[in-house]
Amino acid sequence: MPEKPLSSIPPQTRAVGLKLIIVGILAVVMWIPALFIYALSYERSGRAESVKQEIYEREGGEQRVIGPFLIIPAIEQVKGYRSSGEEEGSVKPVRRTYALMPKTLNGDIDLKTDQRQRSIYTATTYEAALSFSGAFDLSTIEIAPNTELLWDEARLVVGLGSAQSLAGVRDAPQLSLNGIKQKTKFQPGYPILRGPADSTPLQSGTGLSLPVKLMNNGGSMSFDLAMTLSGGGSFGFAPIGNETAITARSDWPHPGFQGQIAPLNREISDNGFSAKWSTTSLSRPVPDSLLLDSDPGHSLSQQIAVVELLDPSSPYSKINRSLKYALLFMGLIFLTVFVLEILFGSHAHPAQYILIGMAQVLFFLMVLALSEHMNFDMAFLVMS
Repeated sequence: MPEKPLSSIPPQTRAVGLKLIIVGILAVVMWIPALFIYALSYERSGRAESVKQEIYEREGGEQRVIGPFLIIPAIEQVKGYRSSGEEEGSVKPVRRTYALMPKTLNGDIDLKTDQRQRSIYTATTYEAALSFSGAFDLSTIEIAPNTELLWDEARLVVGLGSAQSLAGVRDAPQLSLNGIKQKTKFQPGYPILRGPADSTPLQSGTGLSLPVKLMNNGGSMSFDLAMTLSGGGSFGFAPIGNETAITARSDWPHPGFQGQIAPLNREISDNGFSAKWSTTSLSRPVPDSLLLDSDPGHSLSQQIAVVELLDPSSPYSKINRSLKYALLFMGLIFLTVFVLEILFGSHAHPAQYILIGMAQVLFFLMVLALSEHMNFDMAFLVMS
């Protein structure tokens, strides 16, 4: 009697199934070189970003404006510890520094952009024409007991994000107080005093400042400030007023609104954008006045609005997005060749599948190389 077959699956079907498994394994294996292309794209993207940052730093960096606000030195009479033989502790004068936020702050920001080229990389820089106006309510400052404010040593401060930001200051800022134009020029940095009056170490905050003469009458002081800053990549400002209204506009058509505060309204077109922010002291992380221990830039910039100048022509995000589908492309082509084998009864050698996979890897590599010199869509079309 004839022996029964060990399997109910016909031998031809088993061969086809085994070939299909092999084809699937080859698709996964050929996907591995595509991952190396992804790593190469990441390296090229990092190189492009480092070149852009170098260009930005030469222009002043990604500017962050904090202010204007007032800093007012003070002397506090502090009772020390009792020593042996003393009935009461000695009283010693200690230097303090207070900061006062503006009651109202209105700003107008006009960004004029420019494209800077270095080798094959392009960076977006700008010149920002800034105009701020508002008023300080001097009666709202809160101080510790036994403290005397040194009103004649007060300074008006415009805080900046870093020391590198000073490289972007163009021309001399113009300041008017109570309608009177100030002849005193701004200076880099501003002093922060905290410690014994006879040996107080001087700390310096980051930004610009100039001395202002204030009267201890608890009144108000209006201000108008105009200045120009250059930078690149993005621009940010901290709405530190009790009531803040900021309007920004630019000729750049691809803005990205980042930071902790979003604009109330925005208009974007091919000719540029405009946006408006409006906040109150409820969204500000600090009170009307505060005692400074160090540079207040960190605490004042916790709530900040940022406009990023995005570059949609960068090819690296597009090539990375394409590489995510590399396995799907290879699997689809391998499956097509396999189906043609079944339909026409032909046989493709595994080496032919490998050559097809290497062609796909070469496609992504050449798209990456060409897209650094031409439009990504054109590079994709040429290699296709």
